[in-house]
Amino acid sequence: MKRDMDLCRKVLQCIEGLNTGVYTIDAGNLGDEFCGVEQDAVNHHVKILVGAGFIDATGGSVRGAPLVKGLTWEGHEFVEKSWDQGLWEKAKQTVKEKTGGLTVELLSAVLASLAKKAVGLGD
Repeated sequence: MKRDMDLCRKVLQCIEGLNTGVYTIDAGNLGDEFCGVEQDAVNHHVKILVGAGFIDATGGSVRGAPLVKGLTWEGHEFVEKSWDQGLWEKAKQTVKEKTGGLTVELLSAVLASLAKKAVGLGD
C-alpha cells in the first residue's frame, strides 16, 4: 500500500484530539475527512506512523487496528507544523516540484521554513 501523506496528517490530527486512554483509530467514526477511506488504509498508516516514531502505541491490536495511546513529541511537532491547510498545501507542492516525492523529513523542514517566513524570521 502506498503511503499517503494527507492521510498521515489526518490520522495524527485525529489522535491529537483524543482524550487520554488507549484507542483504535476507526475510519467509520472519525468524521467527514475520513469519508471513503478504507479501514485497512487507516490501520496501515497508523502502523507506519508508529514505526516512524510519531505515534505511541501499546503493541497490541483489535481486529487489525493498532492500539494507540497518543502522539509522541515528534508526532505533536509534525501536527503543529502542518496544522495550517495553506502552509500544508504549499509545502507539499514545493517538495513535490523539487524532488518528485514527499518525505516527512523534507515536509517538516519546508513547513518550518514557511512558518518562520510567516512570522518574519525567514529569508
